[in-house]
Amino acid sequence: MSDRRDPDDAPELGDDWFADAHQYEGDRLVKRGKGPLPEPSEGEPKREKIIKVRVSAEEHELLKWRCPKARLAEWMREQCLNPDGDWVRQTKGPEPVDPALLRQLAGIGNNLNQIARRVNSGEWGAVDRVAILAALSAVERELAEVRGQYR
Repeated sequence: MSDRRDPDDAPELGDDWFADAHQYEGDRLVKRGKGPLPEPSEGEPKREKIIKVRVSAEEHELLKWRCPKARLAEWMREQCLNPDGDWVRQTKGPEPVDPALLRQLAGIGNNLNQIARRVNSGEWGAVDRVAILAALSAVERELAEVRGQYR
């Protein structure tokens, strides 16, 4: 008698076989076993880029605990790429401003300093000071509008 198996015999479906098998929920792969993966369905985009993220053991456990799905990467993609998410883009600094505008604002600031020096010097009378303060108040309102456009 030979030790050969009959090619028509089905494999024994023990724990080892299931550990090495791909596992699905419907058409969705939830655990990769050994061997090549099946071809992705036509609706799925081909994912070729890899992002490595290092986390501590505690962070990893927390992510797995929060993840309602079997595949952490899929859940993270859904969370991070959610178009309806309330995202605030963090900028590295203020948006660039036209240098000509900055020069004009610097000039206005210099003029205001000169006016303040003259008002505080006591050279002008009370009526002149009131007129200057009214003009400065108008300039302040205009500058607030400009500032509002660049925030």
